Amino acid sequence: MTRPLIALCALAAVVAATGCDDGVPTVRFADDPVVPGLDVHRGPATLSSPLTVATNGGERQDDEGACEQWDIVAETFDQSTGRFSGEYVCPSGGDIASYTVDGVDNLDGTGHYTQTRQLRDGREVVWEFVFTYSYDGADQSFTGTSSLGEYFWGDYRYEQNGDEHIDEEWRLVEGTYRNRGVLRTDGLFIGTRAFDDPDTEVSPDWMIALEIDDDGAYVQTVDHTQNGIHRDYTYVVKPDGTAVYVFENDLVDSLANPDFVGEYIYNPDGSGAGSYLQRFDDGSTNLVEDVFLTGGGLIESWTFDDAATERATDQTGELVYDLAARVAEGFVVWVMDDGAERRCALSVNGDGVTTIADCGGG
Repeated sequence: MTRPLIALCALAAVVAATGCDDGVPTVRFADDPVVPGLDVHRGPATLSSPLTVATNGGERQDDEGACEQWDIVAETFDQSTGRFSGEYVCPSGGDIASYTVDGVDNLDGTGHYTQTRQLRDGREVVWEFVFTYSYDGADQSFTGTSSLGEYFWGDYRYEQNGDEHIDEEWRLVEGTYRNRGVLRTDGLFIGTRAFDDPDTEVSPDWMIALEIDDDGAYVQTVDHTQNGIHRDYTYVVKPDGTAVYVFENDLVDSLANPDFVGEYIYNPDGSGAGSYLQRFDDGSTNLVEDVFLTGGGLIESWTFDDAATERATDQTGELVYDLAARVAEGFVVWVMDDGAERRCALSVNGDGVTTIADCGGG
C-alpha cells in the first residue's frame, strides 16, 4: 500500500499584476509629449494559487511566491500503529517559514493529522485535516479547517506514469481558489485555476486555463480583473522558447473599451518586438511600437491621433531606453495646424521626468 499524502501546505496567493499608468493626456501642445508609460501592458500579469502536491511530508508548489525548497528536519512513520510526524523548514520563498505534522493513519483507508504552520510574520496557523485513500494509495481525498476559519477540500489521483490529477478548493481569508487539472511529471500543470475575492463584485476575479496545443506549445488563457483593470490575454510559450503575448486590457471606469489592444513576441535571447493601440475616452488613439534589444535596450515609437483635430497624425516620437537604468533619449514631432512639423529632443530620467529641448521648425 502506498503511504498517503499527509502534508498539504497552502501559501498566501500572489496576484501581482503588471503596473498600469491610467493617465490620459489632456493638453497636447509642445510641452506635452504623449510618452507611453514604461511599465504598462507589455507583459502578462502573474497569477498564483495555492496548488499543492505533497508526498511523504514534502511539498512541491509551482506557483510564484512558493517556498524555493522545503528541507526535511525529521520524519517518522510507525508501520504498526500508523502514527506519523514530520518537521519541515523553508529557508527562503513563500509565507511559511516552517511547519510540523502529527497524525494517525488508521491503516484502513482513513486518517487524520494536525499541521502547525509558522509564518514568516510571526503568526501561527493550525490546520486539522481528515483523509481517506484507496487500497493502493492512488486515490486520495482530504478535508481541512484552519484556526483562521478557513476550509479546504481536495481529491487526487496518482497515475502509474507519475501524473497527478487534482481537484481542490481552498477557501482562505483572502478568497477562494479552485484548481482542477493534471500536474504532469515534467512539472507542467494542465487545467484551470480560478480565484474569487468576496470583497469585489467580479466573480471570479481571475481564471486561467493552461493547455498544450497541437504544436507542443504551452498556452495560458487568462481572464483577470484587479485594481480597476480587466485583462484578457493569451500567453503562448513555444517549444523553441519563443513566447507570444496577445492581450486586451480595459480600464473599468473609462469609456473606451477596450483601452489597450496589442501583441508582443519575446525571443529566448531577450530580444523581441510588438505593439499596442491605446484608445482614449475622447476618441483619440496612440499606436505604440516596441523593439526589445538583447542587451537590455528598448526602442519605442508612437503615433498619436488627436480626435479634436482632422489630422490623422498629430504627434510622433521615438525613445531609446536603457531599461536597467530606466533612462531614455530620443525625439518628438508635432504636426501643426498648417501641416508644418516641429521636432524637439526628448529625454526621460530615472524618475520618469520628461525633458524637451532643441526644438526647431513650426
